[in-house]
Amino acid sequence: MSDCEHCRFAEEKELVVFEDELVVAVLAKKPVALGHILVMPKQHVTILEQVPDNVAERAFIIANKVSTALFDVLRINGTNIIVENGTAAGQTTPHFAINVIPRTENDGLKLSWAAKRFSDEQISMAEMQLQKEIQGAPEEQKQSEEKKETTLVGDNELVNHLKRIP
Repeated sequence: MSDCEHCRFAEEKELVVFEDELVVAVLAKKPVALGHILVMPKQHVTILEQVPDNVAERAFIIANKVSTALFDVLRINGTNIIVENGTAAGQTTPHFAINVIPRTENDGLKLSWAAKRFSDEQISMAEMQLQKEIQGAPEEQKQSEEKKETTLVGDNELVNHLKRIP
């Protein structure tokens, strides 16, 4: 038996509404709304960065199907699709999951935040740095992937990932 609460849901087939070889969708044990569903990899992975691309793709496809089913079955007005990725984002269970939360008008659930102001210079700098990191040159991407395979515990990238894990 696993120590991970989410892994136990999948193992025990508790509250499962969908399952295939890669992902499982379960009704949340502590829902914020009737029909709140967690879509998660069967493989134990803590944060999004650890989820293999094919599993992440499948999880989001299933989250979309779950959202559609919630509209049809519960006659809701909307859904929030939320990933709490790391402790600073509110993640409390160390297993990646996509929350699909049914919404109705005036349901009292508040998921809003106030926009912050940043200078044009700050925004431009963030844009450039993110473009370089996300897109990079093909050769840089290959080197980055090779580097990830040989990352040691002392390397900053791994340490930064570890800091986000609940």
